[in-house]
Amino acid sequence: MFTAVLIICAPLLGSDCIKVIDAKGPYDRQSECIERVLQMFQDTQLLFPAPYKSVSYKCENKYKRA
Repeated sequence: MFTAVLIICAPLLGSDCIKVIDAKGPYDRQSECIERVLQMFQDTQLLFPAPYKSVSYKCENKYKRA
C-alpha cells in the first residue's frame, strides 16, 4: 500500500517547503500513487503558483515486508 506525498519548495514559502500528504489513498500499486501525485501537483498549483525552487514526491510504502 502506497501513500502519495508531494513536497513543494517555492519563493512564496520563504526558506520552508510544504509536505502535502494525500488523504484519498493508500493505493495498491505504485503506478496509482504516482498518478495521484500528478493530480495533487496540478491541484496545488492553484494555491502555490510558480515559480518553484523544487518539487519532489514520494510514494511511501507503509506496509513493507520484513
